[in-house]
Amino acid sequence: DGEKPDVLYAHFSLYAGFAAAKIKEKYKIPLMTLEHSSYLMSKSIKKFEAKCLGDVVKASDCFAAVSIGLKQAVKEHTGIKNKILVIPNMIDDCFTYYPKKKHDVFTFLAIGNLNARKRFDLLINSFCDAFSQDDLSVQLIIGGTGEQYEKLKDMIYRAKRSNQIHLLGKISRDESLREYINCDCFVLPSSSETFGLVYREAMAVGRPIITTDHGGFSKDTWNSSWGMIIPVDNASSLIEALKYMRNNINEFDNLIISKECLQMHSSKVIGEIIESKLDEVRIK
Repeated sequence: DGEKPDVLYAHFSLYAGFAAAKIKEKYKIPLMTLEHSSYLMSKSIKKFEAKCLGDVVKASDCFAAVSIGLKQAVKEHTGIKNKILVIPNMIDDCFTYYPKKKHDVFTFLAIGNLNARKRFDLLINSFCDAFSQDDLSVQLIIGGTGEQYEKLKDMIYRAKRSNQIHLLGKISRDESLREYINCDCFVLPSSSETFGLVYREAMAVGRPIITTDHGGFSKDTWNSSWGMIIPVDNASSLIEALKYMRNNINEFDNLIISKECLQMHSSKVIGEIIESKLDEVRIK
């Protein structure tokens, strides 16, 4: 009908945010941008991409990143220090508290894209070092698909751990929820993350996690009641964390983990934050 929108809301600076910035410039429409891109956490971002990113930050009436680590990366790429907020990702409402089921086998769960950044190879090797081949009271379930699937499958076969380590392949959201419910602990030793949604999904269900200081979590904001945070690419720390969780899982209160996670990341909480920021941008 020819009327302009009250506000533009863009996800990812490259390149939806850049296009929105051009529309703002032409039509004088306020702009909010929410940045999620894991690419910005890398050192391989090109000069013209950094310039585009900086242009989006400057053009946005509100610019937010989904984690402290991503905020820091944007600051480093653009040199802009005072304009960037943090608004976390939201968790789907299906991920909510489920009491842990009683079972004889302790289950570690990992879900993610099977690529080098997620360090599934480190996880498999560390699991094999932490637990003996004959210990069938503990298992590792891995959900996901990707470029390293065959490599990881071969690692498990060569280590003779097919009875303890299981690759599920691609899984749906409903299947992910079922695996979270059935596991005792979620573990993923990623080298970098913009946010780390799968960790929060597991926490929302009420399961402790083993994570790394990968950017999606920060030691400055970490709460030890959620699980364990270890250095990136540190096999000995991961081995010790796996052993500790196996032997001390009852130290962690599943209900508290779920409540604290949902207080920060539920769709209601994050939705209200975003709506508030959009209103602020609209009436400027």
